[in-house]
Amino acid sequence: MSTLCCLWSDWHIGECISKIEISGINEFSPAIASRRVKQLISSTKKYIQTISPSSVYIMGLGDYISGNIHSELLEGSTQGVVEQVEFAGDLIGSAYTEISECTDRPVHFYGLATDNHGRLEKKPRYKGRYKSNLSYLTLQYAKSIIPKDSRKTFHILPQIAVTIPCRDVNILITHGDQIKTYTGIPYYGIERFYSRELIKCHRGQRKLFDYVCMGHFHSPTLLNRNLIINGSLVGISEYGAAKGYYSEPCQLLLLFEKHALAQLTLISLN
Repeated sequence: MSTLCCLWSDWHIGECISKIEISGINEFSPAIASRRVKQLISSTKKYIQTISPSSVYIMGLGDYISGNIHSELLEGSTQGVVEQVEFAGDLIGSAYTEISECTDRPVHFYGLATDNHGRLEKKPRYKGRYKSNLSYLTLQYAKSIIPKDSRKTFHILPQIAVTIPCRDVNILITHGDQIKTYTGIPYYGIERFYSRELIKCHRGQRKLFDYVCMGHFHSPTLLNRNLIINGSLVGISEYGAAKGYYSEPCQLLLLFEKHALAQLTLISLN
């Protein structure tokens, strides 16, 4: 029996990227975001129909909207933060509905409401983080537009890091902005995060996790066979180009069989 896990993160709805400013290698707008989500839905549905997994889990790893934590993000945007919440919520809810209707198997959504770009305060907070985060409203809007079905569930998560039981595999999910970076992708920081979460499991008598999935870094990566970083919907921005980073718009699909990752599929959204 196989389990499919779809990673959705870093959609940054509301951000606008100028093709001119980054030498034509990428552009982004609400219209392009909508088109890329349609591509994601289509590719995911084809994969489900081909593989026919026994259950589907969708992990919302955060940064669904561009937000207002950086003033320059709003300067070039055609949407205010309230419009971003509505637009992103509609995209997430519609995408979840389409995917859940393409299979008669259980489909479960788990979405973090404790990300980086959704926060309302300049300084990140850790107590009650979801209470001042627009991602909470984004996911509530998404949940409000999906049809009710006992086999399809939609969970909004208040934790910064939490382990989700996906049939025979336990996956710890987090957005990842709390991890310090070193040279772009923080390999050392991620390893420390992984080790500390294991220690918390042992000391707190929590269920151990088999895999860690996170977003935030926009670079699809598999580390040590069980640390997985998702891509982004937005792709490379002016900031990334200036820093010398490069990432194409993409999201990951994970297929688990017999307690282990059997296949990792990158869905390119160019």
